[in-house]
Amino acid sequence: MLEELRESLAKAADEIFDKIGDTAVSKYFVQGGDRAVPLKVTSRSGSLMQAVLGGVGGIRTVEFGDPVVLTYGVGSPQSSYAVLLHEGGVRSVTPLMRRFFWAKWHSTRTATGTGSLENEKWGRMRYSQKLIYQPRPFLEMAINDVMPSMQEILVKHTYQALQIEISKIIGKTKTLIGKIK
Repeated sequence: MLEELRESLAKAADEIFDKIGDTAVSKYFVQGGDRAVPLKVTSRSGSLMQAVLGGVGGIRTVEFGDPVVLTYGVGSPQSSYAVLLHEGGVRSVTPLMRRFFWAKWHSTRTATGTGSLENEKWGRMRYSQKLIYQPRPFLEMAINDVMPSMQEILVKHTYQALQIEISKIIGKTKTLIGKIK
């Protein structure tokens, strides 16, 4: 019985995590673009989106302990960037980033002219020592959006396991009653 219930809970957790990932990506991510959007995550390479959706470098885990614990965490070795975006923080500028900022400053200087907002932004960033990330709790917001349907999903999956177990108990009881008569 316990094994069937664990399997049902794992299926329910996968369905809930899929729903959270889909909600996070569809509502709280922006594909491409140079500017940060408040409370949204800009996905340029798509790797963070794949991690949220459960792909390579996935940031969700289902663990059964005592008591049973199901977690959807933003912290994993492959996704330290996810934690930085989700909770905010500071990151040092690398030489590769600095070269990128210089290249963007140069390209915006020739494309939009010196003094444009874009050119000034990249001009400031090329001398930055650190980047400050404002918190964008995309998973938290997605979980809040999905919360109303979580109970329905859990009931659907656990009800099936309990139904099977109740059928087994009834079958054993009928067999036992048949032997007594």
